[in-house]
Formats: sequence, C-alpha cells, structure tokens
Amino acid sequence: MTGGRWMDRENRNLQGRRNITGNQMLIAALLVLTLANLPTQIRAADAKVWKTSAFLDFVDGTFSDSTNAYVTADGELVLINRLDLNGDGSADVVLPNDHDPNERADLFIYWGGEEGFAADRRLELPTWKATGVQAADLNGDGHSDLVFVNAADASSPVPAYIYWGDLAEGFTAKRRQVLPSGGSFYSSADVNRDGFMDLVFASIHDHENGPGIYWGEREGYSPNNRSLLDCQGAFCSRVADFNRDGYLDVSLSQWKPGEKATSLYWGGPSGFSSDNRCVFRIGSVRGHTIGDLDRDGWLDIVFSTTDNQIVLYWNSSLGFDNQRKTILPSRVCVAVEVADLNRDGLLDLIVSNLFDAEPAAGKVQSFGGSPQGDTFVYWGSPQGYDESRREILRSVGNADAAVADLNRDGLLDLVLTSYHAGHTRSHPSTIRHQPGSGTTSRVKPARMRPSGAALGSGRN
Repeated sequence: MTGGRWMDRENRNLQGRRNITGNQMLIAALLVLTLANLPTQIRAADAKVWKTSAFLDFVDGTFSDSTNAYVTADGELVLINRLDLNGDGSADVVLPNDHDPNERADLFIYWGGEEGFAADRRLELPTWKATGVQAADLNGDGHSDLVFVNAADASSPVPAYIYWGDLAEGFTAKRRQVLPSGGSFYSSADVNRDGFMDLVFASIHDHENGPGIYWGEREGYSPNNRSLLDCQGAFCSRVADFNRDGYLDVSLSQWKPGEKATSLYWGGPSGFSSDNRCVFRIGSVRGHTIGDLDRDGWLDIVFSTTDNQIVLYWNSSLGFDNQRKTILPSRVCVAVEVADLNRDGLLDLIVSNLFDAEPAAGKVQSFGGSPQGDTFVYWGSPQGYDESRREILRSVGNADAAVADLNRDGLLDLVLTSYHAGHTRSHPSTIRHQPGSGTTSRVKPARMRPSGAALGSGRN
C-alpha cells in the first residue's frame, strides 16, 4: 500500500505484538538485513554472525520490506513496537494525563490482550500533571521501567517519577524514585559510554535551571551526580550520534518568547559545551524527532512548531546548514513522529496538530480557533515530502502520537492522544488502524487529558 487510506470502523479485538529479546533481534537482523557485500538471499547454511558497535556498522546496509526496525546510535537493532510491560506477549499503551479537576491526575496503563483495551483492564499510577512518558530498561534487569515528566504546578516545580519495573510486584508507588526535572520529555542513552543508562532531561528546575543529564551509576540516579547544559530549558530532548564521530550528541527543542533559536550540542571527550554546538535558526519550537529521512546514512531532524509549519533540517557529511531545510504546512503542531506506515521503505511523517488557529467555517470554535486540529501524515517518496502527498486524519486536540502494530496484522497502528476538545478536557484518545485490520477504536480517559503516549522503546 502506498499512501493508503485509514479506515474508521469499530474493533474490539486488539492484540499486541510479542516482546522480542535481544537474541531474537540479532536473529532477525541476520534474516532481514542485506549488506552490500553479501548475497541478497542468505541461506541458513551460509548465515554468519557479525558484531556491531555503532550506527556506522549499519550505514551501508538496507532493511528488507516490512521490518519496521531501526538502528540506534550505539548500533542496537530495535523494533518500533516493543512495550510489553507485564510480560504477557501483548503490547500495552501508556497514557500520562496532564490533569484532572484536582490537578494531580493518575497515569493510565492499558493492558493489551485478546480482550482489547478497556477501562476495566488498566492500571492507574500516581503522577503530578504528567506531560511525557518513555520506557527503558534503566537498570539492566530485563524489565522496562517508566519515567514520567511531571508539569510544574502554580507555585513550584515538581519532580519526575521513575517507576521501576518488576514482573513479580508490578509498578507501585513503593518502588518509585523521585528526581528534580522539568520540560515535557526526556531521553535515555549511555551518553558517556560507561555501561550505565543516563537520563537527559530537557529542563531541570530546582536550585539550578536548564537541560541536564543524570548520570547512571550502579546505585541508580542522584541529584548529586548530574551535569547541566549551559543554555535555557527546553520542551524535549533527543540523543543520537548525528556527526558519526562515535560520541552521542544532544538535540533540544528550546523555546523562549522573542527568541528564534534552538541548539544541538555535539558530544566529545570533554563533554558538552555551548562553544561546541549547532544553532538552528527557528522559533516557536515545541518538539522534534529524528530519522534518516532521505536514506543517505545521516540522521535528519524534524521540528514541530506552533507557527503552522514543521521544519526538516537535512544532515550530511558536511553537517547541518540553516539554508538546507524543507518547510511543510501544519497547524499548531506540538509533536511529530516518523515511521514507515505504508511499508514502502520510506519514512512517513506523523504531525500532531493540537489546535487549528485558522479554522474553516463549520468547525467547533474555542479560544479563538478550533480544537479540531487534525493529524497530518506526509507520505515519504523518492522526491521527498510535499503537501500533494499528505493525508489528513480527523482528530481533536492531538498532542502526541505513538506507533506500533497493536493487533499483529503486520500493519502499523497509530495512538493519537486528545489533550482537549475546547469545551471539555475529557475527550477520548484514538487508536487508528490501517486497511487490512481496518478500524478506529477509542480509548476514553475519564475526566483526564492525555498529553503523551508510549508504545515502544523498551530499551533506548
């Protein structure tokens, strides 16, 4: 299917994909990865095992059709949909809720299974206006842990919560760690290559302010073992080796009234410095994502903005350049994701529009615009991205999107959160399926407003 339509019928039989172990991923790599110096078809008798240690090891290879896999900066082969929190073989959905009438909403974990997703099959965990969530095996025990970035209340900042995963006990407040933080999202990676997972927060608010890194160690994380970047806080952060020098870099979505710049900090043996960074001349940034959009072996960056546009900065062996970019129309966009939705080998862009500032006649009106911002899908093509190859998915107050094959039909599905509907903050989030499984299901977050979603990234 190329640029195919999404269907809109009810389906209650949602299933998740089975969790894949590291050994299984290596076997999958041997079966689906075609290297330039190997035959196209690899027979079992001729199969060979190779060791990878960086993104560069995979640059000259290509993925066969429908793998929906990617390679991390440290060389790990990763499948997009891997979030099975309770080990039952089905993908689960995590929705952080910004707030309820009491300003301290619980987060919801909807358990996957043959029965589908339902309010009576979910776990509620205490958070404090959580605005972002990601999952990773932070302590290397084989279980996914959850990190929730909580929003500041009216008087003071609030910390982030780490819920440590354990199949025996599950997630409980008793097994929760608290860290000063801020921003909307975080990233996890072994930034300093010491064997421990580090946490990169877009903003930290306590006696210090700004983006920061909590350095992982055997004892866990501590406010006494962290480093701050010399710049203003940001909404979100990403970690990757953009210049392929073997060191992980940190990209930020910075926003400050009147300023039009955000930064990419280059990693190196001396750490991070404001003297060693790339500055993108762009304003009104809310989020960003990364991916090799033109398949040239270099990771590109896509920024979402509230200026009715998303901006793609193209990377190359020469690095980034503020003149080498592509601007695509959006509405008030607060998040953007990438995935090969139609399995044509090209990455597509999923644009989450929170709000329509210039609504057409007939749309619901509120706050000088409309919450019916819709979600855009820009289909990838050899010619790049263009408004003529764009599909509009009807959505309300969409603040984030997550991608996974939830019902195991071989097609990627979308979870679209609903932050608000204008007259109410209680509006169903939506699971949209592609043709073949072809339905739309609604996940109702009673009296809450989800501002993020997590489906994958069991180990970042």
